[in-house]
Amino acid sequence: MSIPDNIKRLRTTRERLNTARHNLTPPAEWVTETEQVTGYILGHTARYAPVMGALEATRWQIDALLACVAQVEAAINAAIAHHTEQATEARSSTTRPPPWVQNSHGDRYPEEVMPYEEALPRRVRAGAGMPIVGYIQLDGRDFGAITAIRTDPWAIAVARRVAELKLRRSRTLFNHVEMKAVAMMIETGARHGQVIVNHAPCLRHDVACVKWMHRYGGLIMSEV
Repeated sequence: MSIPDNIKRLRTTRERLNTARHNLTPPAEWVTETEQVTGYILGHTARYAPVMGALEATRWQIDALLACVAQVEAAINAAIAHHTEQATEARSSTTRPPPWVQNSHGDRYPEEVMPYEEALPRRVRAGAGMPIVGYIQLDGRDFGAITAIRTDPWAIAVARRVAELKLRRSRTLFNHVEMKAVAMMIETGARHGQVIVNHAPCLRHDVACVKWMHRYGGLIMSEV
């Protein structure tokens, strides 16, 4: 089988993994909602601890499965990058490649996006309903993908820190993947983070993540 055929099969496998990861989001949100209901109804009863313990175990299993899927995706990304490099070297072309890459969706990104260009869903466009997905690298290490959902542990951590720091105008940004990446940096002690996201970088500096990242975490972050 040719190298392009191998790349195509790997990309198909990765798309299935990406779908599986997105299918795990509703159960994670359900756990969060159930925790809130349990705390409200059973917060002062003897039944509270067993229910919360079971929910915590469930969340741990979901998070562990998400981490495993992200690890497999990263390995497949590396394999695709390797085979793509082989295919490129096999072509005897003297033309200089463009400073951007285009994935199978037709979306163009800076070349720094590689090898994640095929892992990203279609680029987010107004009214299209596409999910925002960001692949995170901290100090050069791959930490998998996160989304812009409002109920995952990272969104909760950002909202809590924003409240502690009284950054009122940044409260609407608590679910942004960039802010979650900063929360991950604080948690892990990383000093440099990179977000490869299927969305244009924030450009409104009065409300954008870039304005608040330093005050939020005092860290260096770049977007692709």
